[in-house]
Amino acid sequence: MQDIASEVPASSGDSTKVKQRDLGAVVHIVSALLMPFRLGIAILIPAFLYFYHNREYGGDQRDEFMIGHFREALNANVTFLLAAVIHAILTLVLVGFLTAIVHWIALLSWSFSAQSALKSERPYRYPLTLRIF
Repeated sequence: MQDIASEVPASSGDSTKVKQRDLGAVVHIVSALLMPFRLGIAILIPAFLYFYHNREYGGDQRDEFMIGHFREALNANVTFLLAAVIHAILTLVLVGFLTAIVHWIALLSWSFSAQSALKSERPYRYPLTLRIF
């Protein structure tokens, strides 16, 4: 005998929420991967999504959970941008390249942690990040 609940299709609200969570997971990872190569795009992606979802359009309700994740991704990327200036100055002492690589690897690790927290519907705060937004 089949379970009746498994035959009932998910509501459109649930599928929209799942799509937003998938988008949030992609934002965490892609913005961290692009950071050393395309700094502007890596910051613009979470910034656009944060400001877009932070506004109320039509009658849609704001998803505070997703807004929090977009805010954290944006704060982490802006912090990395500010740290990149310090890494550039440290390059004059021949240490900046090494510190930039270590910082980027840490950002990638934190992004994967943020992505897994998002998938399990838990809030996440990036460590060592300035809370600008």
